[in-house]
Formats: sequence, C-alpha cells, structure tokens
Amino acid sequence: MGLSILGHLGFAGGEVTFIDQDVVVYLHGNGLAISDLTDLANVGPTKFVTNNLECPLGISAFTTSVPEHLVAFAPRSAEPCIHVLKYPQLDPLSVLRGGTDLEYESIAISHNAKMLCAVSGPFDHHLYLWSLEIAQTLAKVAIGGNLATPCTWHNCSFSPKNSSMVCTGGSYGLVFWKVQVVNDHKLQRINAVIGSREDAAEDGNVLLDSISAQCWTQNNLVLAVGRSSVMEFDAHSGILTRLFPLAVALQESLCLFVTAIEEIILLLFSNGIVQGIRTSTSGSTEFMLNVAKEPCSKYSWCSLLPRRDGLLLSGPGRIQILTLNGADASSSKIFAGPNAAVIDYHNGPVLGMACQSINDPTLVTAGADGALGVWTRDGTLVGRHKFQISDVDSEDCVVSITSITSAPCNSNFAVGTSIGCIFLLSGKPKSQNNVLVDLVSLGNLQLCREPITSVIFHPEKDILAAISESNAFIVDTSPQKGSISLCVLAHTSFSGHLASLCALWCNDYLMVAFAGQSIISYLVDSDAHSLNAAWKFETDFPCAGMSRLKFDSNGVTFLATSPISCDIMALASSDAMYRNGKLVVSKIESSHDKGVMCLGVSNGGELVATGGVDGRIALWRALTESGVDLVKLCQMNLHTGPVAYTHFSLDTSILYSSGSDGAVFSLNILVPQTLAIPSERHKAEHPKLTIQHVPIPAMSFHQATWCESCQEQIEKLAALKIKSHEAAQRSIIANLRSRLLELVAKNNDACLNEKLERNEFIIDRARHRQVLTASQRKANELEKQLRVEKQARDVISARIRHDCWDCMEVQATECHSFLTPRLLTSNFPLKLRADKQKHCLECVCFLRKLALRQSASSISLSLDSSVLSRRLSHNISWMVNQGKLLPSLDLINIEQHDSIASIKLLDGALENDGNDDEEARLSEEAWDENLTTTQLYQPIALHTSIQKRIQCVLVGELLRQAQADFNFRFGLLHDEKRIELGRILEKTDRLQGICGELGIMEDYFKHQFAVPEETPEVMIQVDKSEIYSSTPEATTCMVRKSTGLNADNTDDYHASKRALEDMMYGTLETKKETDRLQTVLQAPSWIDDQNHDDLTSEQKKELEEFETAKGLLAQQQAKYRKALELEFKKLRTEVSDIACSFDDKLKRLADHRVFIMNFVTTQELYSSRMCVGLLKNEARLITLSRLGSQISTLNLKKDCQADIVTSSLSLVSAESDRLNRLQAEDKNIDRHLKRDLQVEKQMVQEDIKLVLSYFRRNNLSLEEKPDDWRFDDTTWQMLLSSRKHKVAKEAMISDAAETLGNLKAKHANSLVVFGDIEQEIVKLRKRQAKIRAELATSEVNCEILVQVRQGQNEVDAEAAVTDYFDAIFLPVETIQG
Repeated sequence: MGLSILGHLGFAGGEVTFIDQDVVVYLHGNGLAISDLTDLANVGPTKFVTNNLECPLGISAFTTSVPEHLVAFAPRSAEPCIHVLKYPQLDPLSVLRGGTDLEYESIAISHNAKMLCAVSGPFDHHLYLWSLEIAQTLAKVAIGGNLATPCTWHNCSFSPKNSSMVCTGGSYGLVFWKVQVVNDHKLQRINAVIGSREDAAEDGNVLLDSISAQCWTQNNLVLAVGRSSVMEFDAHSGILTRLFPLAVALQESLCLFVTAIEEIILLLFSNGIVQGIRTSTSGSTEFMLNVAKEPCSKYSWCSLLPRRDGLLLSGPGRIQILTLNGADASSSKIFAGPNAAVIDYHNGPVLGMACQSINDPTLVTAGADGALGVWTRDGTLVGRHKFQISDVDSEDCVVSITSITSAPCNSNFAVGTSIGCIFLLSGKPKSQNNVLVDLVSLGNLQLCREPITSVIFHPEKDILAAISESNAFIVDTSPQKGSISLCVLAHTSFSGHLASLCALWCNDYLMVAFAGQSIISYLVDSDAHSLNAAWKFETDFPCAGMSRLKFDSNGVTFLATSPISCDIMALASSDAMYRNGKLVVSKIESSHDKGVMCLGVSNGGELVATGGVDGRIALWRALTESGVDLVKLCQMNLHTGPVAYTHFSLDTSILYSSGSDGAVFSLNILVPQTLAIPSERHKAEHPKLTIQHVPIPAMSFHQATWCESCQEQIEKLAALKIKSHEAAQRSIIANLRSRLLELVAKNNDACLNEKLERNEFIIDRARHRQVLTASQRKANELEKQLRVEKQARDVISARIRHDCWDCMEVQATECHSFLTPRLLTSNFPLKLRADKQKHCLECVCFLRKLALRQSASSISLSLDSSVLSRRLSHNISWMVNQGKLLPSLDLINIEQHDSIASIKLLDGALENDGNDDEEARLSEEAWDENLTTTQLYQPIALHTSIQKRIQCVLVGELLRQAQADFNFRFGLLHDEKRIELGRILEKTDRLQGICGELGIMEDYFKHQFAVPEETPEVMIQVDKSEIYSSTPEATTCMVRKSTGLNADNTDDYHASKRALEDMMYGTLETKKETDRLQTVLQAPSWIDDQNHDDLTSEQKKELEEFETAKGLLAQQQAKYRKALELEFKKLRTEVSDIACSFDDKLKRLADHRVFIMNFVTTQELYSSRMCVGLLKNEARLITLSRLGSQISTLNLKKDCQADIVTSSLSLVSAESDRLNRLQAEDKNIDRHLKRDLQVEKQMVQEDIKLVLSYFRRNNLSLEEKPDDWRFDDTTWQMLLSSRKHKVAKEAMISDAAETLGNLKAKHANSLVVFGDIEQEIVKLRKRQAKIRAELATSEVNCEILVQVRQGQNEVDAEAAVTDYFDAIFLPVETIQG
C-alpha cells in the first residue's frame, strides 16, 4: 500500500513563474507545483515536482525558461545541487554541482538557455556561472565587497539581448557584471563595472540602497527600485542615467514589480497600489490606482505574462491576473477586463478539516483566516465562507477558526472560534447543478471568552463536547420542533490544571489531555448537568492529539501523540477496567525524527496517519487482534515545517494533510492491486464558477457568554439566599430585643432589694468568653509573629553590619570643601586582616629580619630548622628552604624618591622642607630592620621564587602602611573641619540675627556635613521613624499622650498658647535690643485733629519735646544700624577666611592623595608582574610533571610495541619458510609423476608429454575420463592421485601466501605505530627542554620599575659625540606598545 499525490488545496504565496505560455510553477510544501492556467475557471495542479531524498527541507530558489520550457531548482541542503528539468516530461536535463556549501537565494537562466547563474547567501555572497550544455562551472566571484554582515540578494538576471551581461540586486545595492570569454569558450573572468561613487566596493559598483525590484529594458538599460526612487542604469558602464522619485505615500511599501511600457514606468507595490511614472516629463506621476480586491490584501510577487499582455500577482492563498489594455497603456485605464482571482485559497495555514457528503463535495477546511472552504474530490473549490463579527466601532472583523468536526450521523458539522463561540452548520447545494454549496447556520452559542480548542460530536448521541483552555461544555444538538436550539447540558472548569490540549469521547466518558502530562476522564451526567472526574492518568509527555482506534463491548483502544516525543502511546482497556481508570499502556516507535504533531484515524480504524514536526507523513496499518500494534506502510516528505493536521475521507481513499508552511495536499491511497502509477485523471467538466466570500454573522462582543449568564444566575441565587438569611436573623434579633426590653421594664419596676444594675445584664456569657479567648489567641499569634520578624531582622542586620561595617578597619569617608563645590578628597578604605594573614606577615617579617642580620654581620649563622619550624606555620607551602637562604645585604637607597623608599620619609620631607635634623632622624629610622622599607629586597636582588613571594607580601604591607598614614592625616583634617564648622555655625547664627534686624535678604554662608559621604556612621544608626510605623490616628493619639493633651482640653491648650504669644511673643525671655530699629515714638493724640496755629502753649511745648525725642531716636537707630553693618561685614570676612584656610589644607591633602595613589598604583603593578611570573613558573612546573608522566607512559607503550614488532617479524619469517617449503613440494609432484610413468609404465617421451598435458588441464574432470584417453585405468588412477595432491597443495600455497601477506601488513602497521610513538616522545622531550629553558630564564629574570623623566628619554643628538650618561635605554617596541 502506498500514497500518491492527487492534488493540493493551498497556496502559501511567493514567487510564481511561467514555464509555458499558460503554465505556471510555484513553491508548495517541499516541492514545486505546476498548474495550467488555460481555463481560468478551473485551475488545478497538474504535476508536483519534488525529491523526497534530497530536499526534505524544501527548495530555496527556482527559475524557469519559457522559450526552452526549462525549470531549474535548488534544494535547501548542505552543498546543494541545481537540478534542471525539461517540461512537460520533467526529464532530468542536467545536475549542476560545484557551487556553494550553504544555499542559493536566486537563480536565473539566460535567454538562449545556454548559461545559468546563481547567487548564494546569506553569509556566503558569491555569484556562480554554469554552462547548461556541458553542466560545468564556468566562474565564481564574490559580490558585495567584504561584507561581514548577512544581507539578501533578491534577484539575479541576464540581459534579454546579451547573455554576457548579468545584474544582481538586493538589500545592499546593485551590481553589474560582464562575462568575458577567451578561446575555447573558457570563461576568463567576470568583471564588475566600477562606477565613480566614492563608496564603490573593490569588486563592483555597490549602491548603498536596498533594491526591491529590477528589470531589463529593450535598450539594454536596467530599472531598479530603491526605498525612495526609481533608478535607471546603463548596463555597459554601470552609470546612473536618470532618477525618478516615488510618491511619499508609497515609500513605506515594498515594490514588487517594475517594467517599462512605452514612456510609462509601471510599478506595483505590496499593498496593491499601481503607480505609473511618465519618463518624458521628469518622472511625474501619470496615474495611481488600487488593484487589491480587499482592503487588507497583501501581495508578495508580481510578474509579466509571457505574451506581455497582463500581470500575474500572488499573495497568501491567492493568484490574480490583470489584463493590460493594449489600446491605452498610459492612463488609469491601463487594465482591461474583470479583476478576478484565478486561485483563491486560505490566507494562511489550514488548522482543521472535516469530511461531509454534501452531494459532490467531500471536504470542508478551516483556516486561521476565519474562512471555511468546501472542496470536491478533484480539488475544486465550490464554496467559501467567512465568520465576521461587529466590534464596538461597528467595523466587521474576521474571527479565526480554532477547531472543526463533522457529525457521524448527518451532514452537520460544528466549528469552534477564537472568541469562545461555537457554530452548528449544514451544507446544501446553492445552484441547480449542485456545484456551488451554501453553508447554513443552524445555531450558535457563546460559551466563553477564550478560544475553543476542540469540538467533538458524540458517536451515538446528539450532543457535542466543546473544550477550551480552562472549561469543558456538553451541548445538546438534538432537533426540537423542527429546529435546533443549542443549550448547555453540563459544564466543568479545569481548576488546578494547566491548559487543556485535546479531548476524546469514549461512550459516556469525556477524556481531556492537559499540558501537565495528564489525562482525566470525566463522566457526563446530563440529568445533574455536571461533569464529574472519574479517574486521572499520568503520561510521560503532554498529549497534543488523541484519536479513538476501537471501541466496542470488549473494550476501548485509543492513540495519543506529542510534539516532543517520537513515540506513539497506545492505551487499551476493557470496559470494566476503563471505568476504574485501569489502562494498558504501550509505546510504539514512529519514524519521525523530532516528534509527532498530529494523528488521524480512518472511519473503520484500519489505517492511521501521523504527521511529524519534521514535515513527514506516515501511513500505518492498525492491528488490534492481540494487543495494539502499528505497521508502517509508507511515508512521504511533503512539508517544510510541522504537519498541522491529517484527515481521511469518508471512504478512506484519500488522505488530506496540511502544514504550518501553508501547503495542503490530497493524497491518493493506493491499495496493493494498484501499486503501479495510475494514468492521469481527466479533469471534471465544471461550468465557470464565481466563488464569493459569503460572511456568516457571528455573535457580538457585547453579548454575554453562557459562563457569564450562568455566573450571573448563581450570583442572583446567592443574593436571594443571603437576603432570606438576613431576614431570618433580623426576626430572631427583634424577638430577642423585645424580650430584653421586657426584662428591663420589669427590672425598673422591681423593688430596691431585687433591682439589678444595667451592666449586670449578661445576655450571652459563653459568647463573651469565646470572644475574649479568640482575641487573646490572636494577640498571642501576632506577638509571636512580630517576635519572629524581629529576630529575622536582627539576624539580617547583624549579617549586613558584619559584612559591610565590622569587617572594615577604616570605612570610606569623604571630606568636602567649604567654598569649591567639586573640591573633595577621601581616605583609603582598609579591610580588617584575618588572623591567618597576620600570622603569615609575622612569619615573613621574622624570616626577613634573620636574613638581614646575617647579611649585615657577614657571619654565617646556622639557623636551627626545628626552632624555625616552631616559629613558622606549617601550612605555608611556599617556604621551601625553611629560612636557610642567606641573601646578600640588600639595603634600600633612601636618597632616591623614585625607588621603593619609605613613604614616611617622603611625607616627612614634604612637611619638614629644609630641616636637616629631621631628615637625619628620618634617615636613621629608614635603616631600621623593623621597617618594611628595610626588609624589602632590591628589585635586582630577586632571584628565587621564595624571594619574589616574600617581596609580594612586603610590598602589600608597605602599601597598607602608606594608606594608613594618609588615613591618619585625613582623620586630623576631618576633625579640624568639625571644629571649624562649629565656629562657622556660631557666626552664621549671629549673621542670621543681624539680617533679621536690618531687614535685608542677603545670602550668608550655610554648610553642613554631607550625609552619608562625610558621616558614614549614620548608615548603621536607626531612628525611631525607621523602627515604628503606625496609622495617622495612632500617631495623633501618641502625640497627644506625650504632650499630656486629650480631645477635651485641646481648645484650652490653643487658647493659652495664643495668650502666651500675645504677651511674650511666644517666649519667656524678656525683650532685648532686637526691637531697637523697629521702635517708634507715640505721637500725641491731638496732633492729627488740630492745626498748628490753634495750638496752645502746652501743646506747642509738648510738640517740641516730641520732635526732639524723635530726632534723638533717629540718630541712635542710625548709629546702631551702622554698627550692625560693620559687624555683619566682619563676620562674613571671618567665615570666608576660615573656609579659605580649610580649603587650602584640603587641596594640599588631595594633592598628597594623588601622590599616594601613584605610588600605590606603581607598586601594585610591580607586585602583579611578579605574581604573574610566579604563576607562569607554577604552570610550567605542572606542565613539566605532566609531560614526564606522558613520556613514561609512551615509553611503556614503546616497549610493548617493540615486542609486538619482534613477534610479528618472527611470524613473517616462519610463514615465509612454510610457503617456500610448500612451493618446493608442489614442484616435486610433477617430477614424481613423470618418474613413476617412466619407471612403472615404461612410457616413451611422447606418451609422458600427453599424460602431463592431461595433468596440467584446468578443466579436467576427476569423475569421467576424457573422450580422447587412450591409456589404461592404472595410468588414469595414477594421474587422478597426482592431480588431487596438486590441487590440495595449490590450495595450501594460496592460503599460506594470503597469511603471509596479512602478517606483513600487520608488521608494517606495527612499525608505523612504533615510529609514531617515537616521534611523539621526541616532540614531548623537545617541549620539556623548551619549558626547562623557560624556567631557567625566569630564575634569572628580574622585574624592575623604571621611572623615566623627560630628560632621560629625549636626549638631543649632538654633532660630535652624544652624551648618554644620564639616559635610560628602552626597547622601541616597549615605547610604541
């Protein structure tokens, strides 16, 4: 049984080229489809070209030649070949090899069909040229210059009049090539014409603009379309001749096609816009029109018809032909005839299929574009419908179809959509000849808002199951009173599970597979309107597809697949065992490489079709007699991506498959009697059809779903229950209230002896105790939780403090300037040393002191290793000689500041410039053996690795001491700033008071410590606001409690505060001179009411006294104001002097820090170089040890191989002797026969020669005598005996010769192995010698830091003799590097 391609029902879009006047070729799946467009009303594929063995990944590029009817294609594989076929027989014409190792992006055949060119990519940018006559490569050249980035070369083409002219264009520009041929038709070179642009590449004129379309004109010119313009080039010179701008609205669209018709340049863009540019009027737009049938149509390819009378456009699922108007091609009426699509398939991949017997049609396809297609058996589309819905903006939008299934008992089928709505549809003939089919909606139901992933009809009942990612619905589809009303019988939600993947009916059980690698079986209870989980089964992988293979009274069998597993899982069980969830699981290994994507089972369950992630389709025969087993019948590679769906026809004669690449195939299933290739079927005669996109109205987004309606009813019932419960509780409370009031009235009327207090009325004492107990328990829990949180915070804070604060000896602190914003300096943060580091430093210093004392006294002292071992640690692995090394006295020259001198000496020299006594004292201290500067080695005295290790430790200690000394200075300056800041704040307070008295608004000096840069200790201090947090009400209560106030005496508090402010201005202090400038004398009350002439003598005297007092007050205020101004200036001057003095000290300290940083950087570089040298030596020693072990191993192998060579040589000698002996015995057989004939038979020489001729015959029969035998029987027996010995001896000689040859070959191989081992040993020993030489060089190598002054590296060359006395010579490579 096998499969053969019957037809295809899809078109993914892309390139469509003509191979004949009416035949086109385009990509479909992993091959090429050839369709005849003679009858535009009935277009179908006539042939399918593919090679399942060589191009399972598809075809990367193809091209055709209309005059010679050729098609050439290149498969997408490693080292692809280009296959050239002859149409219509499709016979292989030639196979072109020797091209790229990756893939081809574009192929072109010359007009005379003698040459073929191809462009490779995307990283291997080369242009190849082949001869189709001899099928050999003529030339190869790199294109695009030295492009390291990937780019795309969209096309390559030959000139229609000159096959020696080639043009390539793509995302990196346009390149012109010329083929030059020398004698014997051999290609000499391909020359890229270099233009005059400055950015031209070395091998071509690359225009730095993306070329989307190009074409050749009749005048050997090339039209190329860029991002914003149309360019015209001269192909011979590569020069740009004319430039035509594109319309601004079209510059964002992709141009698919360009051609020249008379004086009009015709452009077509991907959005369906056609623009005509007139070349005679400087590129003005002649016309612009839209040829798209729908507003959202997108095109991906356009080409000119072979007769040049129309255009062919292609897009996803559509091929369209436009006829050119031959009468007027220079206006908007350039196209004539109807604008109809030749092929109108799904715009995207087909996600579902269902077979129905609507008279002639047999297949219904559903795609992601929201369309349903109805097809006949021969692949004719007879119906097309779309689901549309109106959104809030009253615009129709397409609804994607996510699932489809057909009913087993009638011609209905159900569709699930992406908006959570299901439709029940039925098909009926639309025309009288039953060709066109109309789909009628029987009903729809909005179930939820998420996509419906599976829709399954029950095999026996009029119900269906609709599955979404988180819900399952059982819907009734039975007709009621002549119509179908869809209603939900049962519902469940998948809470606690991952998203559902697929589902399957098994009698009254619904099996749902989840992404969490589990299958759950739900029992449908239509009476109770519920789905109850019966059992759960765990799988090894998430099942993306399930199909029932068998279900009868004996049991159930179904198959499950997953895209992440290559196995098919078969689950079988009896009816009783299935109800309890007991399944027998078996795994069947499939032929798919990556995983099984989908699964389809025929109606009878005999055949199974699987589609894999690798694009492969496999056909299986199901065997269920004894268990479950699948026998593979055949397989085909048809898709370039995962297979999305596989489906059998109702009569199991056709298998349909669809892939994610947009290809849809119908495959004819061949039974064993028809394994031969059937003859080509005749096309069915159908009248000319006009398929329209008939919209099926869907439900509006505003309509409530079934889940929402159900939830609303549940909420209403719950609200009614709550209201009834509240009413009942209110009646109970009212009864209790009346009883309580009655008791209170009786208590009021009782006598004094029996009367109770009101608080003694206990209504529910038990409830009171329960509330107190619950409150106490909750308080204890909160207290425990707070205690745990406090402990956790304490642990975290302790860890943070230990890691960030306590582990530091000196924290990082900055000191900022008063006046200069960017002037600041910081100390050197120092980390606390561990005990192990301190002990190591003590040991190194102790060892160094001993060496210095011994070198200074020049007396050889013997150090007791036992005493030294007690003083030093045993875990210091680098102290090899235990302190017995006796170096020479290596003192430090303290007079050179550019050496590793004492930083204290340098600091002292800077501070005590000119003080000779201090310099002498510092010099004596520098010679102390306890100083680190004294213990340091001179760089030229470092010879051993131990000395270098000691030097590294001492240099680190020296750097730490220098940083600690600087930190001491920094601390003094930081403390001084704190004191000076206090002085400044005192003066600024007085300045603020003076400004207040004078009433001036002047800026005065304000400064404080920068937090936390200058005060790092605040980072570990915790405020109360960081510890406590409370609500605003609690904060108010806490403030009132702390101030002794409450809500009752708040008004009294504010009244007393106002009285205090009125009397004493808010303070208890007496008035001072703060009001002297604001003091105003009180004038007499009558001064404003009377004239000066009417004053009495007393009033005049009082007025004179007032004027005198007023003048005296003005003088005093002026004097006081002047004193305040002088004090203000003095205070500001003092503050400025304090700030400037401190800033000068800070600048000097910052300069000193730069000096320390240079010193630290230099010595760290020196120490790093020494450490690198030590690490290299250790690596060399390790390598040397490893090489020694390898040489030892190889020596053992060499000895063993020598024994093998000796033994093989002895075997060869023995076998050679045996062969010589057998050859001698073989020669003696002839001699013995001749002797026996002479002695026993007394034969003459002629008879002896005759007998020997019989003896030497190769075809001599050992059973019958020859016809010409004339001797007796004894002679014949003697001849036979000798002949048998001869044959046996020859066989032994042949075996011995073969054995000798094998032994010699083994001996030669052993010699080769022996030689290889010797060569490997020699290489390793050479490497050992090289490493030993490097070790010896490193022992005498010294790392010396040289500080070069300007006068030492720039020595002027004099006329006679140049003085190099004070110069330092360095290699030129070091200076330049």
